[in-house]
Amino acid sequence: MKIVRVTRSNFGDALVQALQECRSQLQNIGQEPPHYALRRELGIAIQALEGIDKEIREGKQRPKGQRSALFLRYVVDEGEGMVMDAHLKELIGQIEDVYKRYGGL
Repeated sequence: MKIVRVTRSNFGDALVQALQECRSQLQNIGQEPPHYALRRELGIAIQALEGIDKEIREGKQRPKGQRSALFLRYVVDEGEGMVMDAHLKELIGQIEDVYKRYGGL
């Protein structure tokens, strides 16, 4: 079942789902130039999600105002030029937002 809205109660499932989807898409796209932008976006998404997962697992979370928003910052910088699937982009943004607000769920 695809998660549409990330909450504190489904945060862990959403994080796993997003990581799996990003890794799957990254494996399935080619190395050709038309895919460079998507490869970059998926790489940044994976980096952001793995960072959140690592902070939670290790219990080494930064203070609330300093928590990761790596992917959201990238989205703001790239704007309309992003090629990533809109649902996946929204899901990752919601994960970062919930994590930033609530921390170690």
